[in-house]
Amino acid sequence: MRALRLALVAWLLSSSALADQVVYDSGGTSLTLEGVIVKNDAREVVILTDFDEKVPIAKGSVTQVKEGPHAVKECLALHEKASADNTVAAWVGLARLAKEKGLKLFEREGWERVLKLDADHEEAHLGVGHVKVDGAWRSKSDARARELWKGKLEDMQSEFQGRPWALVAPVKTEYCDVKCSSTKDVEEKYVAFLAKALFPVYDAAFPQSKFKWHHQENGKIFLFANVGQFREYMLVPPGMGGFFNPETNEVYTFHGSFGIRGTTLHVLAHECCHVYQWKITKEMSACPTWLLEGMATYFGDGAKFRFSFRDKTSEFKASAIAIEPPYDRVILLKRFLQSDRWYPLDKLIVHPHFAFGGEYYSYGWLAVYWCMDGQKYGAHKGEGRKLLDEYLLHVTELTTKGGFDNPKHLQAEAEVFKGLVTKHLGKSLSAFDEELKRFIRELRLDPIGTWDRTNRRWKGLGLVLTAPVGFSVVDQKDMEAGEVAAFALPAREYPRISVWAQSNDFLARVDEKLLPRWVDGLYEVEGEKEIRKIEGGTWSEGAVEAVFKGKRQSAVQQTMRKGQGQQEQQEEQKKKEGGDKAADVPVVKVRFVGTATPDKVYFFACESTEKNFDADNEKFFEKFVMGKGIQLGDQN
Repeated sequence: MRALRLALVAWLLSSSALADQVVYDSGGTSLTLEGVIVKNDAREVVILTDFDEKVPIAKGSVTQVKEGPHAVKECLALHEKASADNTVAAWVGLARLAKEKGLKLFEREGWERVLKLDADHEEAHLGVGHVKVDGAWRSKSDARARELWKGKLEDMQSEFQGRPWALVAPVKTEYCDVKCSSTKDVEEKYVAFLAKALFPVYDAAFPQSKFKWHHQENGKIFLFANVGQFREYMLVPPGMGGFFNPETNEVYTFHGSFGIRGTTLHVLAHECCHVYQWKITKEMSACPTWLLEGMATYFGDGAKFRFSFRDKTSEFKASAIAIEPPYDRVILLKRFLQSDRWYPLDKLIVHPHFAFGGEYYSYGWLAVYWCMDGQKYGAHKGEGRKLLDEYLLHVTELTTKGGFDNPKHLQAEAEVFKGLVTKHLGKSLSAFDEELKRFIRELRLDPIGTWDRTNRRWKGLGLVLTAPVGFSVVDQKDMEAGEVAAFALPAREYPRISVWAQSNDFLARVDEKLLPRWVDGLYEVEGEKEIRKIEGGTWSEGAVEAVFKGKRQSAVQQTMRKGQGQQEQQEEQKKKEGGDKAADVPVVKVRFVGTATPDKVYFFACESTEKNFDADNEKFFEKFVMGKGIQLGDQN
C-alpha cells in the first residue's frame, strides 16, 4: 500500500489539476501543499505528500481546501476494502472502477492482485497487457521473444535435416577438405571458420618456415548434419562430440552442441590440431600422446572465440581467436594438487596412448601451456618455448609406427625430453614438475561473475542470482569442474546450489527428453527421475526440472572411470588415502532445473542429504527456483 500511495501522489502531482490542495497561513505567509487529503475534520486537515509524509495542518490556519477528483478517494476506499477481503471479486471491482476513472495505477494493482489469486483470469491478463501464445498467457515482450525464437528454430530445421550425404561434394581448402551434410550456408560457415580462422592460428603458432610439412595431402573433415546422423554412421556412444582417426587423417563431428559446454567449433579446434600435427610429423603415432593431446587441448579447450557461429563469415579471423587457460582444466589440476593426487611428469611422458584417459589431457595441457605462454606470467624468459620447439622438431622426424604405445620407444623419448629440460631450463625433470605445480597453484582465473555480499546477489552470463538467506558464494577453488557459480551455507557441504551455463549457438531447447541426458552427464542416478515442466515464476522461457537421488560425478571420479588404467589409479589412491575415496562420495537428493534462452543454456542443481531434502527444499530451494532467486536476461 505504501508503494501505491507514493506512486499515486507522484502521479497526482504530475498533473496538479487532479491533486488535492491545502492553502494555509504560516506566520503571515500563504503556503500551498499538494497531495492527497486523508483527513479533514473540525480540528485539522491531514495531507499525504509525495514523500509519503502525512502533514497535519491546524484547521484555524487553513484558508482554502481544494479537493481533486472524488475518484481517487473512491479507489482508496475500495483498495482498503479489497486488501481486507483479498478476494477476486474485490480486486476486480477496484480494477474496473479505476479503469473507468482513468486511474491506471489502481487498475494495474487490481489486476495484478487478481492474478495472484486466479492465474487464469482472462480479464486480468488482458488488463496487464498480456497476450495468449500457444495456450499460455505471456507479456508482449515475452511473446515477441518467443516469436523470434520460433522463427530461428524453423530456420534451423533445414540445417539439422541437411542434405543427402552421398550427394554432398567436398570443399577443398589450403589445409583440409570439408564435407558437410547440413545446408550450403552452414557448410560455407564451417569452411570459412577452418580456412580463415582456425588453421591460420595453428600456422602462426607452428609456422611452416620452421616446422616442415612432411605430408602435403589435406586432412578430411566430415561434418554430419545432426548428432543422430553422426552416431548412426560412426557407431559412437552418446556423449562423444567428435574424434580424429590418425590412420586416415580424418575428423568426424556434427553440426550442433553436445554435453554441458561443447559446440562444434570447440570440437574442431581440438581435433583439427591433430590434422595439423599429421602434416608436420613423419609418423604421428611415433609422437608421445602427452604432447599430441596437450597441444590439441591447448587450442581446443583454451580457444575463446570473439565471434559467434551466427556471425557473418567476415568476422571469422585468426585474430578473433584468443588462447586462455581453460577454466575446467585449471580447477581440476588445482584439485588434484590439493588432494595429493598429482600425476608426476616422469610418469606422464611415458604414459601409453591406449590408456590416456581424460585427466591426463589436463597434465599434457599444463606442460604445453607453460612452455607456450608461461613467459607472460614470469614463469620463464622464453626458454620454455625453446624447449617445446626443439622437442617438437625432434618428434616430427620420428618414424616408429605405433610408438606412442611402445614402452621402449616411450622410455627413449622420455630420456630425450629430460635432456632438453636440463639443456633449456637448467633443472631436472622432477624440478620441472615442481615448477609446474607452483605455476598451477599460483595461476589465478578471472572470476566468471560478480558477487554482491550485502544483497547475496551474483551477476554474470546473462543471469542475476539471489542466494537464499544465509548462503554465500562458494570459493573458486572449492567449485566442481564445470560450475560457473555455487552457493552454500558457511562450513556446510549441504544444502548446496550449483550453476552451469553454456553458449546456445545452436538454439537448443531444454525439454523432458533432453534434460535427463544432462543429468546423467553430471550424476550417477539411483532409481527413477521425477521430471516435469515448469511454467510461471521467473521462467520466461519455460523450464524442465528433475528430482532424483544420486552421486555427483566430479571430474576426478569421471576420469578415474574413463581411464583404462583405472585399477592402477585406484590402488595408488588407496595407498595415499588409506581407502577408496570414491566410496565416500555421498548420495544426495537433487532438484535439477534446466532452461534456455536464445543466447545460453542454464542448469541449476539444488542438493541436500536425503534426510534433510524436504526441509531444505521448502526453506531454500523453492523460493530460489520459483521466486526471484533466478532472473534471466541481459542484466550485465
